[in-house]
Amino acid sequence: MTPAPANNTWTIAVRKDLADKNHLQSLDDLSAYLKKGGTLKLAASAEFIERSDALPAFEKAYGFDLSQDQLLSLAGEILR
Repeated sequence: MTPAPANNTWTIAVRKDLADKNHLQSLDDLSAYLKKGGTLKLAASAEFIERSDALPAFEKAYGFDLSQDQLLSLAGEILR
């Protein structure tokens, strides 16, 4: 099998009202929504935003790009 283009231990979820109103059922749908000018504010850990196999990989794999003003970076300690 071909490896996934992004680390699938990460995920992006949207509120049900946004998903229902805009028919969002997949990351492909979310990408199309964003490309049409749909609004989104993503709250995520700094690790998710910065890791090359997390948000940057999702953006590359699904063809969308979130600007800094669309991101809310949540501080937190990484436990290993």
